[in-house]
Amino acid sequence: MAVLAEHQPVEHDDYSLVRQTDAPLLEEAAAADVGVLLGRVLLLGLLAGDDPLANAQLATHPDAPAAHEWWRWAREREVPLQAVAIQFAMRHPGVTSATIGARSVREVEENVAAATFPIPDEIWAEVEERVRQQGS
Repeated sequence: MAVLAEHQPVEHDDYSLVRQTDAPLLEEAAAADVGVLLGRVLLLGLLAGDDPLANAQLATHPDAPAAHEWWRWAREREVPLQAVAIQFAMRHPGVTSATIGARSVREVEENVAAATFPIPDEIWAEVEERVRQQGS
């Protein structure tokens, strides 16, 4: 992470549905009017939409079980996990921008669709409750 001059972005990447250890830093940045560029919003693909435990490359990641629980939750509610993950990060007032990796035009289009997917308020209420429970 690099802290730049006042009113310039700070790069960071530990704020996602699975882990919010950097929430205090984001709060400080927002209070200081310092922008934050968040990376790994989809947690290296764990929150990209498919079941991370079904992917041999992702299944061994330490955050795969938690990402799987988010995948199950999203599937039960019929909301795209990728949309929830991207929009969760962008909803934080301390986040100015987020980088979302894409290897193809199709993935860019999927990311744009996810970032703009309409998510009902009741889903956000559930997300916030799940996040609070994770932190307990």
